[in-house]
Amino acid sequence: MSGFRSLATRLVIAMLIPLSLLQLAATWVETRTASRTMISTAETAAENLGATVREELQGVLRSMRVGTEALTIPLSRLETLDLATVEEIQNEALARSQLVYGTALALEPMPDGSGRLAPYAYQSPNGIVHQDLAEGDYRYWDWPWFTEPLESGESRWSDPYFDEGAGNARMVTYSVPLEVTGRRAVLTADLELGFLSDIAGSNLLGRPGAVFLFDRGGNLVAHPVDRWLLRKRLSEIAAEQKLFALEGIQRVISDSEDRWIRPDEGMHEGIIGGNPDRPGRLLLIPLREAGWGIGVYFSDDDFLADIEEATRFRLLFALTLLILLASILALVSMRSLRPLRELADRTRAIAQGEFRGDTPGLNRRDEIGRLSRAFHRMQEHLQDYIEDLTQATAARERIDAELTTARLLQHALLPREHPDPAEVGADLAASLQSARAVGGDLFNYVRLNDDRLFFVIGDVSDKGVPAALFMTRANALLKSEAARGVAPERVLERVNLALCEDNELCMFVTLLAGMLDLESGKLRLASAGHEHPFHLDSKGSIKHRELDNGPPLGIDDTANYSGADFTLAKGDLLVCYTDGITEARNPAGELFGEAQLEVILGRAPRARASDIVFAVHEAVERYADGAEQADDLTLLVLRRSVAVSEKPEAERHGPTMSGQLSVPLRENCHVQVIEKLQAEAAEAGTVLPDSGDLRLVMEEVLTNVVKYSGAAERGLDAKVSWHFEQGRLELVFEDPGQPFNPLDERMKYRDEDDHSDGGMGIQLVRSIATTVHYERIDQLNRLEVTLSAT
Repeated sequence: MSGFRSLATRLVIAMLIPLSLLQLAATWVETRTASRTMISTAETAAENLGATVREELQGVLRSMRVGTEALTIPLSRLETLDLATVEEIQNEALARSQLVYGTALALEPMPDGSGRLAPYAYQSPNGIVHQDLAEGDYRYWDWPWFTEPLESGESRWSDPYFDEGAGNARMVTYSVPLEVTGRRAVLTADLELGFLSDIAGSNLLGRPGAVFLFDRGGNLVAHPVDRWLLRKRLSEIAAEQKLFALEGIQRVISDSEDRWIRPDEGMHEGIIGGNPDRPGRLLLIPLREAGWGIGVYFSDDDFLADIEEATRFRLLFALTLLILLASILALVSMRSLRPLRELADRTRAIAQGEFRGDTPGLNRRDEIGRLSRAFHRMQEHLQDYIEDLTQATAARERIDAELTTARLLQHALLPREHPDPAEVGADLAASLQSARAVGGDLFNYVRLNDDRLFFVIGDVSDKGVPAALFMTRANALLKSEAARGVAPERVLERVNLALCEDNELCMFVTLLAGMLDLESGKLRLASAGHEHPFHLDSKGSIKHRELDNGPPLGIDDTANYSGADFTLAKGDLLVCYTDGITEARNPAGELFGEAQLEVILGRAPRARASDIVFAVHEAVERYADGAEQADDLTLLVLRRSVAVSEKPEAERHGPTMSGQLSVPLRENCHVQVIEKLQAEAAEAGTVLPDSGDLRLVMEEVLTNVVKYSGAAERGLDAKVSWHFEQGRLELVFEDPGQPFNPLDERMKYRDEDDHSDGGMGIQLVRSIATTVHYERIDQLNRLEVTLSAT
């Protein structure tokens, strides 16, 4: 099989993935169900164990309580306090109940401290031992088992304690107040708590579990951790182990309600001195007889271990089964799909140009055979088609080459786009962008010997090669007639007569021709069906120059044309254009229109002619937004210049200007900066450096920042500042990206790779700029570029 691209491989995967997912889902559901069942069974066992312990303890405590209260009867009937009789009664009581560790009859001392008597009998390995608690330092009259029932007059169970000096054991005492021979006394029965150690080692369903007891104050009475007995409170354990659910434990006991605390409440094995990372469950049961509480704990992991082991076995078995199934499917698929692999190999051979080979499987009677026969027929047709396509491609390449040559020759007939004002005598710029390989628009200008400038702009009907040939013919005629120095309308009449001859295709051209006296500013215009030009004075006022339009050239050889005279003051601007500018459409099919063109021109009344041409083409390109160009775009901008010698140095490039702009770093963010800078320059009347150079600098610098500084990925902005004074434009680019020096020699080769079609990138910036300087300041990349307008 050829990797994941093989049909057999994909077939095996397509079958195994659903089976695997179904197996995993079934295992998950089964494991989850079994886990819930096991935990529920464990909780039931814990409840039964807790109930058993409670009933057993309550039986013990109840039996002691009843026996102790019964013992008060013979004692209260004594007429005299005979110690022998008291000891006899105590011996009989201890013999009757093996659970009673000891019993005492403690008499209340007299007000003067005399009369202290407390005969105490307790069981020892050697038999019953008697002693008087009033002797020595025991001070029975200060112990709670004596003072509390005597003061309250009620029988009660004491809190567990270690009876040092009497029984010397952990015990709990049941005390009953009574009168003996007219004196108040307390009869006690002690329950030694050692027998509870067996309870703490209980188990659940054959798995480890733990049972512990605590008194009404939360002191541990029985617990798996011996060192905690009567030394730890549940509240202390809860704080140390962060078992916050135990904070209300006393309320549970006082309310006589059973309560579960589960892992989702934070219960874990730390409650019995174990691992806090092992979750578990705790059942709290109140022991009503003494006001104590019983805790039954078990760990989830102990009960789920068998289920996890079964799950691992099930998954291993399923994996083995899937591997076996995959092997069988792979073997069957490879044998069944072998003819398709052979057919695929034949396809690759055809793709490499081997059309003469045999097609496998032609004699098969199944679907693969039908596919092979259809493929064989396609192979024969493809061979014929490729031969025809090769011939057609060669012919098309010849035509494309000829069209490219024709385009170059056509543009070679046009003058330079941005001529030197000193040569022309005016600030003049023109541009032509063809919609096809060759176009039908034209422009031209001729400087005559008598300080006059002839210029023309035109638009030929139709598109493509016929329009280009007609445009070439018209351009040659115009240049020849313009050299005669006659009025524009006469030039149009002469060219019209020439174009009407042998014009079997009935092609025509609209033209706007003008003659400007460079000294006086007198301007004469004549139009042959062309769009009226815009006239902008030096104050920014803009209007259409309405002309008497004659018919386009090449239609009527009897047509007459008239001229109109105007005056261009120094600094005034004349903008001529073809309908490709105003009829450019956006993706929605809406026209660019004269209104938008007028707005753009109004923003730059004192800008250079080349800047205005650039601004108009840029605006049309943005408006089209990728929509296909339907017509040639041609623009001619003419400004009557003020002689350089007439201008002071401060006025050659306009006033000083400063500003800045923060832009989000993304593709083509330089356009926003250029528009802002040109708008401010136009408003201030500042003549910036060449617009092409300015665009190149902005585009190259900001593109490098977007690609290599890392600031664009973080959504940061770059700040561009500018200051223009006496023909020098100082640009400062700052970004908060990683340290990045575009002038580094290593960047030279990266830049060449990134701009192989457009030049050397930052190296071109160096050649254009007067100065270029980089430095890292305050976590900012700072690049300074200076351009000269001279």
